[in-house]
Amino acid sequence: MATSSKLCNSCEIVKDVSAFNKNSSTKDGLQTQCRECTKKTAKKYSVAKKEYAARYREKNKEKIRIKSLDYRLKNKKQELARSKKHYEENKERYWKRNRQWAIDHPDKMYEYTKKWRKSVNGRFEAKRAAWAQMNPEKIRQYSATRRARKRDQTEDMPSGAYEYVLRYYGRCLYPGCDKIDGLHIDHVHSLSTGGAHSISNLQTLCAHHNISKGSKTIDYRNGDIIKDIE
Repeated sequence: MATSSKLCNSCEIVKDVSAFNKNSSTKDGLQTQCRECTKKTAKKYSVAKKEYAARYREKNKEKIRIKSLDYRLKNKKQELARSKKHYEENKERYWKRNRQWAIDHPDKMYEYTKKWRKSVNGRFEAKRAAWAQMNPEKIRQYSATRRARKRDQTEDMPSGAYEYVLRYYGRCLYPGCDKIDGLHIDHVHSLSTGGAHSISNLQTLCAHHNISKGSKTIDYRNGDIIKDIE
């Protein structure tokens, strides 16, 4: 007759057979340890295995490095594909990690960037200059944002705000001037006198009227103020 209880050889407590996992190699078809003790043993073994692996890695750093390098060289295509796939699936994680490293190590980041720019032999500067020529309004927005940050005046300037303001007004807002080419983005209340770096503080002027206005606070929008990009 089948028994309804069994002694666990680990905790030495008699428990219901439902507390044991099955094992076809034993006479009663059950493991000698109860399920709870089996979990504890597995956890203890897992910790011991991790500690052993950590000690082994520490003791054999150079051996592991050489073996890993040799494997990557022999399987270059597969490793490249695997790395690319992993990066694509974890872009956000990589970005956050790299960004945090750059913040924590500014001196190392500066030296790394300096070395990288030197290695590309001017290609980076040429590419950046070409991009700046094709995106003048973005450059002006970045520049204004940088100046505002130095004065602790940065607000939530939406991306592409300068291009939007140019399209919205489309001409010089100075009374009597209808120029539509070579427009400048002007801060109604200038940054140098404490004006906010926000889209609601922007207007369009031609180069002549922007320069003549200088840092004075003059609003030519006649109440037509942009609150946000639509």
